[in-house]
Amino acid sequence: MIDHLRYTTWALIFIFAIIGGMSVDKHRRLSRVLRILAYTIIWIYMIVYSVIYGVVAFDRIQIMFVVLASLASLSISLYSEGYFRTLFGKASSLQTIIDSSLALLIMFYTAYNLLELTILWIAIEITGFLLIMIERGTVLWNIGMKYLIICATAGDTSLFTWIGVEAQKIGITNALLADFSTLQAYGVTAPHVITVLLVIGFLAKLAQIPLHIWLVDTYAEAPPVVTAIMSGLMSKMGVYGLLRIYNTVIVDKMLFMTILLIMGAVTIIYGSVMSAAQTNVKRMLAYSSMAHYGIMVILLSLMPVINYVKDLVIFYALYHGFVKTQLFLNTGTIAVLANTFDTRNLGYLSGVTPEIYNYIVIGVTALMGLPPTIGFMAKALVIITVLDLLKYSILESIILIVSVGIASIFSIVYSVKYLGCYIGYPTRRVPRPALEITSLQKIGEIIPAIAVIALPFTMLPLISFSSAINILLIIHILALVLLAISYSISPKIYKAPEPWLGGIEL
Repeated sequence: MIDHLRYTTWALIFIFAIIGGMSVDKHRRLSRVLRILAYTIIWIYMIVYSVIYGVVAFDRIQIMFVVLASLASLSISLYSEGYFRTLFGKASSLQTIIDSSLALLIMFYTAYNLLELTILWIAIEITGFLLIMIERGTVLWNIGMKYLIICATAGDTSLFTWIGVEAQKIGITNALLADFSTLQAYGVTAPHVITVLLVIGFLAKLAQIPLHIWLVDTYAEAPPVVTAIMSGLMSKMGVYGLLRIYNTVIVDKMLFMTILLIMGAVTIIYGSVMSAAQTNVKRMLAYSSMAHYGIMVILLSLMPVINYVKDLVIFYALYHGFVKTQLFLNTGTIAVLANTFDTRNLGYLSGVTPEIYNYIVIGVTALMGLPPTIGFMAKALVIITVLDLLKYSILESIILIVSVGIASIFSIVYSVKYLGCYIGYPTRRVPRPALEITSLQKIGEIIPAIAVIALPFTMLPLISFSSAINILLIIHILALVLLAISYSISPKIYKAPEPWLGGIEL
């Protein structure tokens, strides 16, 4: 059955995004209204669909990823307008590419069948190539090509293998047009080699060693707004794909677990250690992303033995998506204010922008996994999962404990180093900012910061698998109260009077 209502919604999302991006300089208010509609109209569709048909429009996996895609897209879109206007005086040509990419991502996470999923995957990879070169042009051609050859090609391999496996049993038409729940009912099996081909593309998207060589240069050299899209949203396509593969194809479970467990563990250790060693803010966050992708992959490897781990993976993906959206957008703020990504030349930014600093404290707290953020709950639930895993496999438990332990220790190191960009420079003099940040950039950073605090309350159905959730919620609420009190009693930033002639003007 063709869902005309969904296709109409998709058309509106894309049209609003394109027109909003094109009119961003001439009709600023109209542009913002259109872009806000583009990233929120999917929720209106879900309400209308449930009223008309009496059922939920999307399955559990899709709804959770739509939460991330909708809010992160809104944040990135608003931020990019202020960022590009600050740098170039106008934003329209660049904003159009940004918003069209965000629209495609929302459509991807609401795809109904393999045909839609594959078309949107390819379209997003093409726009990803354009996004890499959006600011510096052909200077980044080699990095863009590396991204296409390693990341995009591997992803296409897995997608077409998936279609081929399904088509072999149920025919090409059914393979392309059947919804994911129907594909699951067919129970198509995949032998050893096919299992490898099915997962390899999505692991490349998650930059798992040895398929990681595209990520660091891409994240470091692409504009901050683009890196926020890639780390916050596009990387989650790999998680989404692996979840769908496991639900619709009966893979070789032992091989599936072995590949994901080994690649995930190695990537966690490598990404964590390398992140702590960086002095470039963007490279530090890039390696940190690799480590977090490794945690998601190693959790995905446990799906054959622990049923609820699917929900935990989605929860962790939301946590990482919002945190990295905020922090990579903030690297744009750092570039605007200081004209450098070198941590050794920073440390004074809290004196320049105390308002942004307050929200960065929240983002860094989430990155370390401390309350009152979604990061605390995500890491606490991972620890609970490790304890549950002891009942099934001692070896896998040890691998998970060691790798996640290393990730947690080094996350404190690079998180403190990132926070040091704002408060770590021992000088009395605060350098004058290179440029001014706009209110739109501030709003873009505030949205994900609020999300990492508010989401634990709204994600309760997803984490109902843990009996410890009530205790975690109590800790979260108490920490939230303490945070509010600390902000209310913290001393205000004092600005010295401007000098006037030979003395101080009174």
